[in-house]
Amino acid sequence: MTDTDANVPREDDEIEGRLLVVDDDRPIREGLRRVLTAEGYDVRIAEDAEEALRLARESPPDLVVSDLNLPGRSGLELIAALQDYGIETTVVVLTGHASIESAIAATRRGVYDYLTKPVDRANLLDVVHRGLERAALRREVLLLRREMMQSGRLTRLVGRSPAMLELYREIEQVAPTSASVLITGESGTGKEL
Repeated sequence: MTDTDANVPREDDEIEGRLLVVDDDRPIREGLRRVLTAEGYDVRIAEDAEEALRLARESPPDLVVSDLNLPGRSGLELIAALQDYGIETTVVVLTGHASIESAIAATRRGVYDYLTKPVDRANLLDVVHRGLERAALRREVLLLRREMMQSGRLTRLVGRSPAMLELYREIEQVAPTSASVLITGESGTGKEL
């Protein structure tokens, strides 16, 4: 193997990540922690949404594995709260009571994957690995987008007037989100840029 080969990630390389496991069932929570820790992940656990939110605000996780049915706030409410706090993370939902309705609701909330209990170990590890790859890619895209905006290479917009500077600031605020943006204006004003 050459020195350059050592710097190229292989498909089977471990991906490091901070995980947050949320489940009110202690044996499941502890079992998930054991399995994921054995794979080299940094795993924190919570038994309900409130504890999960506290931990996520202290140190945002790269990926959350959460039961759908939690005491107090549900798993879907936890996802909404994470989003409200601006915590960008990949979420995998577990449930012992799968239904088409809950799968659709989870998907609409932006859940990365939806697994049923009992969870197959190999499937869980595959989903976590792919979810962390996705999270790493999203961080890289946001970083590159920010760098390109700062260098001016991302835009073909021209102008340094106060109005254009304000527009650039608004673009920077919206760019890292998944929000849809509607641009209106007269024909020929350059909306397609």
